[in-house]
Amino acid sequence: MKNSAKRANFITFAIIGVIIVIGLGLLFFLNNANEETGVNAVTADELETKISEEEEVVVYFWQTGCEYCEQVKPYVEPLVEEYDAVSINLADHNVWTTYGINGTPTMIRFQDGKEVGRVEGAVSEQQYETFFKNEEGTQ
Repeated sequence: MKNSAKRANFITFAIIGVIIVIGLGLLFFLNNANEETGVNAVTADELETKISEEEEVVVYFWQTGCEYCEQVKPYVEPLVEEYDAVSINLADHNVWTTYGINGTPTMIRFQDGKEVGRVEGAVSEQQYETFFKNEEGTQ
């Protein structure tokens, strides 16, 4: 009887341990499944460093679930890659007030750590191309 009680306790603890491990695994998996990174994604800290250290940085601020971001995604993401810009998902990094973001999508050009240009909202592909080429003032 003593051995069967020990065996039952061992099996019970083993089952509880397996349930906990599976639960933690699912929690981790589901947490990461909700995050979208985007093209050339950076974190809030990386963005702050880039802006302060690089001469010029173009940043694409977007948000998971934003219908306008989804609308412009087919032509904005290739531009982000082509012009070596960076993107940050505002659903994962709350920097709305830090950079004065009122809505998404928003593009901001930083020159020597200061904002020098901005495009807010879903605009035409041509307007985004003009912004990325830094030709806003030449038209």
